[in-house]
Amino acid sequence: MIRSKKFSIILGFICLSVFCLSTVVAYANVYPAKWSSSKVSNGKLGLTYNYDYVNSGSISSSEVTNGIQSWLNIGANFFTAEAAYWNADVLFRELNYTQWSLNGWPQTTTAWTQPIAGSKACSTDGSINICTSSDTITLAAVYINTAQLPGLFGGSKRQALIAHELGHAIGVAHHTFLSQNSIMWADVWNNSRFSYTPTSADAGDVNSLYHP
Repeated sequence: MIRSKKFSIILGFICLSVFCLSTVVAYANVYPAKWSSSKVSNGKLGLTYNYDYVNSGSISSSEVTNGIQSWLNIGANFFTAEAAYWNADVLFRELNYTQWSLNGWPQTTTAWTQPIAGSKACSTDGSINICTSSDTITLAAVYINTAQLPGLFGGSKRQALIAHELGHAIGVAHHTFLSQNSIMWADVWNNSRFSYTPTSADAGDVNSLYHP
């Protein structure tokens, strides 16, 4: 079936691959590969999303949508809309303890995002992004470890988790500027500069990639 084929492709690509949480800036925390120009309108990146497979009850639909929509109205050149699974650009999916372990992922990891450029995974070892500016992102999968959610995160943290991973799907890397608050810090819960919602610094990173 086409459905199972798509999932087998995604699962194969994202194993051991991780990008784990309107001014144009000169130095930005971004990945080199960008989404297709067909996804850009008037300098704004438009991505569709689907979370049909976020259905365990560990994270609510409102937490997912609030996390996604937190990227709107902050000055970022980005807009988004929900779409059917087969038409979506960004796919959110939960995996349980067994599924996560079978993929070889550490149980201490809460979520991973895997951008894919055609048939090429942008990372295969969890640390090096092999995609370059000559690659075009065509899909991004966000995988959520349900074993890490219950009792560990409050609703605001689950919402922030979604927003952080969507930032990676857009093309924003982990934040590195020590003086700035950001939702894209890697050490999310133990960093005083971590913001539970995207900030102007995060918008600036997006706008360094996509702008009129």
